[in-house]
Amino acid sequence: RPALIEGAVGLVSTVPDYLRFSQMLLNRGEFNGRRILSANTVETMTRNGLSAAILADRGGSMGWGLANVNVALDPVRGGEYGWDGTAGTIFWINPATETITILMTQSSPANPDGLRQRFKRIIDEAVVTAR
Repeated sequence: RPALIEGAVGLVSTVPDYLRFSQMLLNRGEFNGRRILSANTVETMTRNGLSAAILADRGGSMGWGLANVNVALDPVRGGEYGWDGTAGTIFWINPATETITILMTQSSPANPDGLRQRFKRIIDEAVVTAR
């Protein structure tokens, strides 16, 4: 039995399925006209639940919502939220630009040479250019 039982460890998916899941979150719990999660549940998942003291200890730029969701606290990032996996998988949803960024990797360390940030920056720059 593992020392830490965690529901997010060892999940397996495909990029198309992860995109569907992310689209459901972006749609506030709906996908293809069907309600999967309540809008309130999605709001709770994507709203910071950490206190000011804990945020200060963590550096203050990233909050944490229900279900292990990272919540960007910088208003410039448009309410972004997402999740990063132990072996490199990451997704970000930006409601302001209605974009979903998904990077599916399996590497140790999880973020070699800042791969996640470089990938995200390229996507963000492409979105700005396209607008």
